[in-house]
Amino acid sequence: MAIQQRNDHITHQINALVETFYRHLLEEQYFSEMFEKRQVNIEVLKERQRVFIMSLVSDGENGEEEVSQVQTRHPFQTTPERAKIWLQIMKESMIEEQFDEELQQHLLQKMKRLMTSIVKEKE
Repeated sequence: MAIQQRNDHITHQINALVETFYRHLLEEQYFSEMFEKRQVNIEVLKERQRVFIMSLVSDGENGEEEVSQVQTRHPFQTTPERAKIWLQIMKESMIEEQFDEELQQHLLQKMKRLMTSIVKEKE
């Protein structure tokens, strides 16, 4: 029973995190315009993000599979500046949702590593 309660708590935290993150991300002009231009269904994007974050929490995939998944879902590259903004908004959203510090660090470390796989190197 305690395991189910913990899983329910983590699921609730991830749901809240995703909602808070996208609320803040959409306040950034670049991201809101990019989503609009690409006709992205934000609700579908949120659901994918929930599933992905849950997989990062559970450590269900190895690093290579995670990188492959990120590259498949993001066939474009981003700039180091935009990646930094994305990660900063994620971090601030975790703080706002009072994520456990250890879990926060675990997720941010993985997300930073995965983000580097889609960052365009400066020429």
